[in-house]
Amino acid sequence: MIGTACKTEINTSALQTMVAKASRKAMFRAAGFAMTVARRKIRYRSYKMASAPGSAPFKHKNGPNSFSHSIRFAVDPAGTTAVIGPQREPAKPANASGPVPHTLEFGGMTRADRNKVWFNQSAPELRTESEVAGYFRSKKFAPLYMGLSSGSVARASGSKKVRSKKAPDFKRTGSGQYRLIYYVSAEMRSDRQARRAAKNVIKYFGYPGAAATVIAPRPFMGPTLSEHEGKILSFWQNIVT
Repeated sequence: MIGTACKTEINTSALQTMVAKASRKAMFRAAGFAMTVARRKIRYRSYKMASAPGSAPFKHKNGPNSFSHSIRFAVDPAGTTAVIGPQREPAKPANASGPVPHTLEFGGMTRADRNKVWFNQSAPELRTESEVAGYFRSKKFAPLYMGLSSGSVARASGSKKVRSKKAPDFKRTGSGQYRLIYYVSAEMRSDRQARRAAKNVIKYFGYPGAAATVIAPRPFMGPTLSEHEGKILSFWQNIVT
């Protein structure tokens, strides 16, 4: 009979190093996957159209400076935590409820701002009809005739010099898609004319100073994690072989 003895030693330090390295690699892969999925949720629309409440927001330009490309990820040095989402730009003013990505994800109040599609961008922030009328009264010419049809505006004004401007069409589409508004300007000779011009512009363009409004959530990061939780966790399966 031959007697034998066996002694087993486990190098826990080397094992921990191996697991930590593999886990960090898995974290990078999972974070990169989540970033890619979230970016793909942001669809492009060439016109400034709002997405439906509850769905991901749209982007209105492509390229490296688009909203989807602002979604990035970062992993801590230990490889145990990852942060994924739009990179904040401190130079840009925030909404009343926080930065724009936060307001899109969870909903909230937008800040008061200038109406970027108002009839005359050089106008001050007028917020009442009388202020708009006073503004046009101070001008030599103002849009006295305005409508949705170039023909009807031409007939009403007796002029063939009909011009057009883009204005948001929230009533027809509920989304902010643009439509063309036709108008003919006339010399301002009375307060009555100025009030008429003010009513025309307010009807189609609103006021130069846009009021703060509440918007519904348009989440894109939350659904990314909830819809792909299984795939994200799978990056840690069999990480040490």
